[in-house]
Amino acid sequence: FNFFFVECGGGGGGGVSFKILLTLVVIVLGAGMSAFNEPEFSTIGLVLLFAANVGFTLRSIVAKKIKEERKDIDNVNLFVHCCIRGTIVQAIIVLVLDLEGMKKIPSLLESERFLLLALMNSVAYFSYLQASFIVLSKIGVVSHTVGNSLRRPVCIGFAVVYFGNPVSPIALMGIVLACIGAGMYSILKSLKPAGRK
Repeated sequence: FNFFFVECGGGGGGGVSFKILLTLVVIVLGAGMSAFNEPEFSTIGLVLLFAANVGFTLRSIVAKKIKEERKDIDNVNLFVHCCIRGTIVQAIIVLVLDLEGMKKIPSLLESERFLLLALMNSVAYFSYLQASFIVLSKIGVVSHTVGNSLRRPVCIGFAVVYFGNPVSPIALMGIVLACIGAGMYSILKSLKPAGRK
């Protein structure tokens, strides 16, 4: 879905071969299979996952568009511009969808543990976003989206190894399928002629 969004939204540019499209289908199928039998699986969670992926794709497209419009902008200022725009969008979504949760904020601010966790989360998320922008500045939007789509299978794999969580055969097959698709995508992208990006 994100691939079509990127291509139609102007973030990808240029035609894409059927083979590359097929690898993206394999990745999406594998990522979906890896999450389908999770005990916490829900339709709402799946919809939110798609919305988050669209958000990641939009962030990539906005970053590329800002860089095209302002060729003199460095990555730090690009990051700041995208974060400001993202904060505005996120604030609107929270105000529209979570008014009940907003009422709990004053009581949460009194907890030292909550403040420490919020600070740690902020630093970790900022670091993740900064690393994401560094990677985005060096690769294309579609490649960045493929990398993002592999986060779920990798997280499941680490949970299985570290916490000893059981994994179903379907989830394991999904993880392997997503990784194979990403490998095929990387190989096909590296074989493209030098003139195409």
